Amino acid sequence: MFSIYLPDPGVPSSCKDPMDIGIIIDRSGSIGQANFDKAKKFVVSLVHKLQISSQGTRIGIIPYNAIAQVSVRFSDVQHQTPVAMTNLINRIPYTSGNTRTDRALELANSQLFSSAGGDRSNRKNVLIVMTDGKTNAGSKPYKTVLAPLKVKVTSPLVIPFHRSVSFW
Repeated sequence: MFSIYLPDPGVPSSCKDPMDIGIIIDRSGSIGQANFDKAKKFVVSLVHKLQISSQGTRIGIIPYNAIAQVSVRFSDVQHQTPVAMTNLINRIPYTSGNTRTDRALELANSQLFSSAGGDRSNRKNVLIVMTDGKTNAGSKPYKTVLAPLKVKVTSPLVIPFHRSVSFW
């Protein structure tokens, strides 16, 4: 099962400094529609809790199955408001299919946590990966695809859908 608890009383003091937060959301067949919808609700809640903005905390999103694609980069400032980001998130479809977490992680490195993606060198980088951890055969080893991200991301967070997932 997938459950997230966000405490109600305001934003934690550690989250008040502007950050660049990359969010990778598994939308493969092993996740299922219901869990994917819960993941999207969590991201919408996070967007509103952090009050994202073009000058403050920015969000980048990569949904994936066998194919990873960037839905929004940090540099897409027109989407860096709670309302615009919520609209964008609500339009991300569940796709089912195979799972290639390695491709999503590589895309996060090249298209989010990079100058092309609008990564700001003076901001903390956070990566949230929402998955069940079941990547398909043929995937590159996590050690390989995570190496460049470990240099850039100061705070990784893996949110498992079904079971304990550890690959950082």
